[in-house]
Amino acid sequence: MRFGEALEMYDEAIAIQPSDFTYYTNKSAVLVERGLLDEAILFCHEIPERSDIMNSAHPGGASPENVSSIHLRIASACGKKHDYEAFTTAFHNALAADCNRQVRSAIREHARLLHA
Repeated sequence: MRFGEALEMYDEAIAIQPSDFTYYTNKSAVLVERGLLDEAILFCHEIPERSDIMNSAHPGGASPENVSSIHLRIASACGKKHDYEAFTTAFHNALAADCNRQVRSAIREHARLLHA
């Protein structure tokens, strides 16, 4: 499947099931991989605004862990854009959402890369 087709399918899935967090995270991953970094960042910023809908339909749908993963995706896109201020903010937001092992590992890895 190509990225363009994947984006169309995720848009359709979101339209049918707007409360499923997985479709949003997968679409954001495709946007980043496709190099549509600004679009990915904007899309990711909209996702937490929908968390009430997601949680009412699926308990844990927009869990702190899931929300932190969206902030990590924003950080990834910002890093690829060399926007290190937004990159740092996104990591802080990920930590604020859920200070889990994935977030701490990602921060250590990106810090290592920045100082290499």
